[in-house]
Amino acid sequence: MLNNKDPRILRTRRAFEEALLKLMEDSDFEKITVSALAKEAKLNRATFYLHYEDKEDLLDSYLTRELKKFKQKAVIEKEEFSFDISKPHPLYVRVFEYLEEKHTFFKTMLAHDANSPIIYSVIDIIESFVQENEKKMAQNGINFSVEIELAKTYFTHAFLGTIIWWLKNDMPYSPRHMAKQLTIISTIGPYEDNPFFLYAKREEQLENETSE
Repeated sequence: MLNNKDPRILRTRRAFEEALLKLMEDSDFEKITVSALAKEAKLNRATFYLHYEDKEDLLDSYLTRELKKFKQKAVIEKEEFSFDISKPHPLYVRVFEYLEEKHTFFKTMLAHDANSPIIYSVIDIIESFVQENEKKMAQNGINFSVEIELAKTYFTHAFLGTIIWWLKNDMPYSPRHMAKQLTIISTIGPYEDNPFFLYAKREEQLENETSE
């Protein structure tokens, strides 16, 4: 059995993981071969099979490790349920800073292929955060005005879509800026004023001016 803490083993596995990312930038995972992985990593097939059963085993171990770290970043601390909404929420800051740190991994796995298996794992992580937040709000007497399941689905996929957009566009805004924007959208919404109220008010003004 290989010693997973041996620096040489860690370097070898990192080489295969980097090779996988590089190849997945230009090709579907199904088309990637072990020979191509070994060539890209500048190692041989025998070395690959010392560490992994097949390419699926490589992908699974890589995803498991990185998603575990991502999940740790997405856990909201008790004291973070009370925060100043004029500042970016600490959880959003942690998540976007980690996405920036691992941008090549997440961009390749999330933004490269809409059917990537990581999509479903990230959805589970975000859903866990949303559900925990919903429980805390319920304990404080804060209720939803719509069905909870609809609200959770909306927040989960909106957050995921925002992450994918940010990665696909090569992170045009800083992690703290993204965290600030998500904080605003999640608490008071994206508008300075109620757009429907303003629209109705302007329509009423136009009607009054026309009738005069």
